[in-house]
Amino acid sequence: MKTIDKIKSNLSVVKLLIRKLGFFGAIKAVKEDILFEYINGIDTLSAVPTKELGLENSAALEQCSRYVPSFSSCVRDILDRLKSKIDFSSGNFVDMGSGKGKVLFVARKYDFKKIIGVEYSEGLHNICENNIKKMGMEKRIFSIHEDGSLYKPNPENIIYYFFNPFTGDLLDTCLKNILCGDSPFEGYLVYAIPHDSHIFDKYANEVDDFRTGHGVHVKIYKAKENIIC
Repeated sequence: MKTIDKIKSNLSVVKLLIRKLGFFGAIKAVKEDILFEYINGIDTLSAVPTKELGLENSAALEQCSRYVPSFSSCVRDILDRLKSKIDFSSGNFVDMGSGKGKVLFVARKYDFKKIIGVEYSEGLHNICENNIKKMGMEKRIFSIHEDGSLYKPNPENIIYYFFNPFTGDLLDTCLKNILCGDSPFEGYLVYAIPHDSHIFDKYANEVDDFRTGHGVHVKIYKAKENIIC
């Protein structure tokens, strides 16, 4: 019954998947992720409208996207593609706009030093922390409750993952913080569903453009050598 309730509460997500992946592709994706939740007793699948994120700043609200989880196979496709480009064990993975932590739990299967989520919504952050505890991953996965545009990068961060979490000025400021600091960033920026790729183009060079097995459009970037900030 719980599985049926999850599907009913996420009809918009299911409809989107069917449109993008076809009926059988959508069923496979949903089955995989619902099973993951059921086995671990966590909550990552339920979508949350933007107006329910608890963001009081109207400007931030307008530039933030609703919470929709990345699906496991999509994240794996991206990370598997990056494995040959960078040594994961050399640093940290960061999900900007990490929501309930779905991407973090997929990334745990790879040998990053730390797996970090940055989430502005207190409600989503609290759910993520509870999920981390249920998974018993408190020593390796960390959720930071913070405006992503204010996040101060750790020099050991080697991959930043953006599943279209915010747009406009928030995204611009976030990228400046990552790429225009005292220490040059030599890792990779992953941008899934790249609606505002022109903002990335200001600070970074596109090195890959592809679609995952489920058809999600992804661009991968590296910082420009001579960034104008």
